[in-house]
Amino acid sequence: MKLRLDVGEPRNFDAGDKTNVLTVTVVEGLEGSRTVGKNTEYWFVGNCNPVTFEDMSFKSLLLIPRYRLQKPPLDLLKEGQEIVCNGVWRKDGEAWDAASLEAAQEGQLEVDGVIVVNVMNVKDE
Repeated sequence: MKLRLDVGEPRNFDAGDKTNVLTVTVVEGLEGSRTVGKNTEYWFVGNCNPVTFEDMSFKSLLLIPRYRLQKPPLDLLKEGQEIVCNGVWRKDGEAWDAASLEAAQEGQLEVDGVIVVNVMNVKDE
């Protein structure tokens, strides 16, 4: 699934083409959830062309919805809804994989920063 990410924060973000828009491809198998109290927190991974902006450098984002969802985010996106997510990248700029996700959850892998993005499904034309 291809997704369009419109970066809202930082406000001056440039994806390398003078726009604040990124296109990511969802990595199958790198999505999940966990229960925190009575709530479910979801996440998924999207890979993109390499981005370098100011002190940021990444080619993969861990996308975490900013607001509670009643359904998994990928289901909502397939239905045509838009969601707002925090996009987190690895400090080394490499792509997320199962091992790095587990290490980050255990606090053993450094993440570098966060961008705030509005996420929508890119329909095949």
